[in-house]
Amino acid sequence: MICCPHHISKDKTVNGMYMPADHDHEKWAAQKKKKFLAIKADKKKRKSESTDKDGTERAEKKQKTSPSKLALNKILQKALTTRLQVSDKECIDIFNEAYAEAADTDADGTSKK
Repeated sequence: MICCPHHISKDKTVNGMYMPADHDHEKWAAQKKKKFLAIKADKKKRKSESTDKDGTERAEKKQKTSPSKLALNKILQKALTTRLQVSDKECIDIFNEAYAEAADTDADGTSKK
């Protein structure tokens, strides 16, 4: 083992690091940079891909399966079925109608049409 003076801690408290005796710092730094760039490129590629394996858009899938929306649906469906004796199919119809109406109105309640 040899002490390589090029390895310095970020806070400058450690000056050097023990490395194998055959350590070539320039070669090691080049390999580290190559790995870093490969990981960065792969991450950028995965982020830019907008479709999943099944061909659906990620943003579309995320919007359809929003956890808060699903939780609210389950709570409302339970309330409608137990208190108002509405069937599951009728609940789904009510939700779909409400979502369509919400999509056709602005935040202030005025119609977009």
